[in-house]
Amino acid sequence: MKFSPKMEQACSTFVLVACTLSLSVHSAQAQSSKAKDSEDAEVLDPIVVTGSADNKDTIAKSEISSDLIDRTQSATIPGLLSSLPGIELIGNSRVQGQSINIMGFGDSEDIEITIDGAQKSFEKYQQGSVFIDPELLKVIDITKGTFSPEKYGAFGGSVEMTTKSASDMLRDGQSYGAFAKVGFASNGNELVKSAATYARSEEQGFEVLIAGTHRSNDDYSVAGNDEELALSAGNLLTGHFKASLEREDHFFELSGIHSYSDDYKPWAARRGLITVSDWSLNKYGSFDEYLKTQAVDREMKDTSISGTYEYNPDSELIDLEFEASYSKTAQHDTRRVPVTDPDYSAGLYVGGDDSTLDYSIYKLDLKNTSVFNWGDFENTLKYGVQLRHEIRDSMAFKKSYVGRPEYNDGRLQPYNIPSGTQTIWSAWGEYTLGYGALELTPGLRYDYIHSKGEANLASKYNNPAMNHDYGTVERFGFSPSISAVYSLTPNIKLFGDYAYKLRAPLIDEFYDVGSTRATATQLQNERVSAKRIGVASTFKDVLIENDTVKARVAVYRNDVSDNIYRLLSENSKKYDDPVPTYGNLAGYYTQGFEAELYYDSERFFGSIAFSRMQGKHDGTLKDVDASSDQYVSEVAPTKLVLSLGYKVPEADIAFGWKGRFVDEQVKVPDNYTSLYSPSKGYAVHDVFLTWTPQEGRFAGLEARASIENLFNKNYRPYFADGAAPDKGINFKSSVSYKF
Repeated sequence: MKFSPKMEQACSTFVLVACTLSLSVHSAQAQSSKAKDSEDAEVLDPIVVTGSADNKDTIAKSEISSDLIDRTQSATIPGLLSSLPGIELIGNSRVQGQSINIMGFGDSEDIEITIDGAQKSFEKYQQGSVFIDPELLKVIDITKGTFSPEKYGAFGGSVEMTTKSASDMLRDGQSYGAFAKVGFASNGNELVKSAATYARSEEQGFEVLIAGTHRSNDDYSVAGNDEELALSAGNLLTGHFKASLEREDHFFELSGIHSYSDDYKPWAARRGLITVSDWSLNKYGSFDEYLKTQAVDREMKDTSISGTYEYNPDSELIDLEFEASYSKTAQHDTRRVPVTDPDYSAGLYVGGDDSTLDYSIYKLDLKNTSVFNWGDFENTLKYGVQLRHEIRDSMAFKKSYVGRPEYNDGRLQPYNIPSGTQTIWSAWGEYTLGYGALELTPGLRYDYIHSKGEANLASKYNNPAMNHDYGTVERFGFSPSISAVYSLTPNIKLFGDYAYKLRAPLIDEFYDVGSTRATATQLQNERVSAKRIGVASTFKDVLIENDTVKARVAVYRNDVSDNIYRLLSENSKKYDDPVPTYGNLAGYYTQGFEAELYYDSERFFGSIAFSRMQGKHDGTLKDVDASSDQYVSEVAPTKLVLSLGYKVPEADIAFGWKGRFVDEQVKVPDNYTSLYSPSKGYAVHDVFLTWTPQEGRFAGLEARASIENLFNKNYRPYFADGAAPDKGINFKSSVSYKF
């Protein structure tokens, strides 16, 4: 087992924090003679992450609060979400190589990610999709499935992140304040420093927050052996501001967040352990020289700006909200040149010797809610219009193409990473009819999608004879949906959803070409027929006074038709030459079962989360007419997550344990169409300890400590994209204070 150079110091820090928390019991008891009530206990350490069972918008939603974010001390959003049933982290420990899989959907277009309403999107082979530091977030709302008519596409679901504001940070009675935090993790010597300043004027209805976070780490050690995950070291600097103004019926809010990193990374950030053959070692002389052929100097910039206006007069017919946002994710890769091979030039399919890929998204969203009653019928009408404009800008330089005019002397767009724009005009509405115990909500959405490619600078990939066409393509369609919630008892509610959603082909699916491959202008919309039924319940005073039990069980099935995929083998023979790169296949299904149980009381808390899913293609990804159906490789293995904890409310202390028990996954396609290899089952254990005093001389201080992978289990998650085991044992600690 390999420990970082500062492992002994980390162990000592962890023990010191634990001792400090234990000694605080007497001090806290002396400062406050009254015990916390049940509400204070929930504030101390919330564990419940299910949404309320009030209506169809929240009954199947999950919520992760800032307290839970702080307790887990996760470095990434996907890592934070992976303990929820039906959600998995795709990738490995490299921060830039992580994305999200929800209910068997793992492509970036399948998960809608927003931060303060700004749309986030980054689609590139073997790259991550979320680059925001969790430290700045107030809450993360997770909705599985694509049942809301307000959403475009997003077959897997949505992840809506909301950043912190001044109101979230100010202590009682304060009108201004400051925050400072430092955290350390032993594996990779990870250091996190955060600071914020904020103010609020009740009289003026104005508040503002400015915050920043810096996270740095060395290469991580993988579990159970002496290996390091090469090129997992990194630095991430993030800044954030948020301001709002409230005037009677009007509310204005402006927020922005920007993150920056410049690290040495594999071109395919999800890649596992990088090994070198004897032949390569002899050719390049050393492992570091060989790495120059596998890695890039990668500069990442991620920016989001959003503005919100709400108008809510004394009228049930008007509850207006307007959002405008801008988001940009920019990646710039530069290759280093091996000393022993100065003429080395990387392939264009991996970006050449220098490449950029920028995603810019402009989004406008206007919606209104009207409430009106007719006798015993309660009616709510929600409706809105949306505009989303996405610019995908790609460019590369390959020095071995200098002097070759068909490749524009080496400056061109990679044929598999085209540039272009896509604009989506949308209108949607849903009508909720409530009568007694039943709430029924039909919905309808219309999308018009306008796509246009940018002609490649190289005539090799801009050849009309090969049907290289970068012209406009238009797609449109309706997406109906219906949801129902029935109150079986005041504590038990049944819910069901159905949606028939579309998504249009992406820029890279339309305009990905090759020297012998054509533009895929024949592509039609991909569709999903999504179904879900479930039951949610909430009970109080179950085992002891003032305790809470929340439970949720759901089954779902998604039938995808006309799924878009690269044309391979027999599937490509159905087209005349030149064959387009992408085509619509026969479809596939995924289905699964999820169960969640959460318990919280003044002293004890715990949870059980279980998920199981399966799925198959119609035929195979090579041949839709094959006699046997192929497993869907994006289906996650069966997972059980257990947690158990204890709170000492008179001392504001909580401690506990979490275990993840994951089954093997052997139902994997046996050919190269699968990104993932069969994986073995594993069990991983974590423990944590927190002290968050609510009053007295230590009020405003938070101290946290945890140990991840307590037994240094050597395991490789199924979605790790290769043979890289996950992180080894990791001691974490943090201390923060609100001034």
